[in-house]
Order: sequence, then C-alpha cells, then structure tokens
Amino acid sequence: MEELGFLPGNLWEKMEPYMFSFTGNLDKIFKNPSITKELIENGTIQIFPIAYIRGATMDNCIVIIDEAQNLSLDTFRSIITRIGKNCKMIFLGDTEQIDLRDKNSSCLSKVCKLFKDQEYASSVTFEDEDSVRNPIIPSLLKLLRDKSL
Repeated sequence: MEELGFLPGNLWEKMEPYMFSFTGNLDKIFKNPSITKELIENGTIQIFPIAYIRGATMDNCIVIIDEAQNLSLDTFRSIITRIGKNCKMIFLGDTEQIDLRDKNSSCLSKVCKLFKDQEYASSVTFEDEDSVRNPIIPSLLKLLRDKSL
C-alpha cells in the first residue's frame, strides 16, 4: 500500500498538493471554488489516500480513484473489495502516464480489457481527439507518436 510520508501537517495538508488538479476541476464544474471547499468541509466530498482504504466499506457513494494507471493488481483488488451497497467506483487513468518503476506492474490496461462489456463493470477508452483542454493537443500527441524520440 502507498504511504504519505512525513510531510508536515494534518491529512488534508499532506494531500492538498496532490489534489490540486482534482479540486481545480471541481472548481471549474461548479464555477465557484467556495462550493468545492464547502462540499469538502461538510463531508459531502471526502478525499483520502488509498493507503487508508483498508477495512472501509463504501456504501451509498461514488468513489473516484484518480491516477489509476499507477495501481498494481494487488492494490486494485484491495480497492474493489471495499464496494458496498449502492456504491459505484470509477477508475481514471492514462496508460501513457505510468509513474511506476516497472511500467508492466500497472494493472489498468489489463483490467480495462477484462471488464470491457461486462454486465456489472465497463471500460471506456478515450482517444487523442477526446482531449478537451486545448484543440492542439491531439496534433501534438500525433506528432510525438510519429517521431521516435
């Protein structure tokens, strides 16, 4: 399991630098950063590290696991066994951005293939053209793939 290390501060202060993109995207969705802050403060949105998931049962919620390309199969198993009543789990990740030393230890591609077209699980793969941050991104990605660097 992953550890948070010895960053100073409470749990949120340790995690905040890692959550910048996630909370930033919520700010864009809500069009008001104070809404994101309020939802986190009142517990409607809960953010915690995967290392703290052991023993938990996720009932009546939607769980989003971000950066799932960095999950090993063992960690993936630990996470999915937390699914409780009325729980939906969403794994987000980019298999071209694996940060693990052994890139083959990432289970995301394997799990996506395994769950594709299942009754109780599914997989969606986005292509370069699906990037919505900026219209030039698909062209840049194609250029990078076409040229061996």
